[in-house]
Amino acid sequence: MKYKLLIVFICILCLCGCGNKSKKTEDKIEEKKEQPVVDEKYTKSFLVLNFYYNKNAGLDWEYTIKNDNVKIEKKDTNMCLSDGTDCRGTYDYYVFGNKEGKTTITFTQIKNENNKDIKKAIYEVEVDKDLNVKILNQKGNYFEK
Repeated sequence: MKYKLLIVFICILCLCGCGNKSKKTEDKIEEKKEQPVVDEKYTKSFLVLNFYYNKNAGLDWEYTIKNDNVKIEKKDTNMCLSDGTDCRGTYDYYVFGNKEGKTTITFTQIKNENNKDIKKAIYEVEVDKDLNVKILNQKGNYFEK
């Protein structure tokens, strides 16, 4: 799992870093970082799931959680031109244990113009009595090559 996420992250970096932007365009790029707001009770082992988005292409991500066993905080690491165009980056989803048990988290990549589902990443997770979170299973076309 860690290696798959690492490979996805490296691919994202390659895609973002290999564009043929002029120096003038690169100078206009601003990085926006939002730190997740974490309640003090969510200090146990947690997961970080990363998904690439490209708002110019109309690609975005949504998620649903089957129950309240976990809480998710989203950090948006994006890069946009100073005029607010050409926005792309990653969503880092921090998954914290809220109460003991199992749940399913479904991430759906959508095409904004028609809300069409493009990819799904489905994680079955378990929260132990100490509120540590671990992935039991993952499936969906997001993981297919």
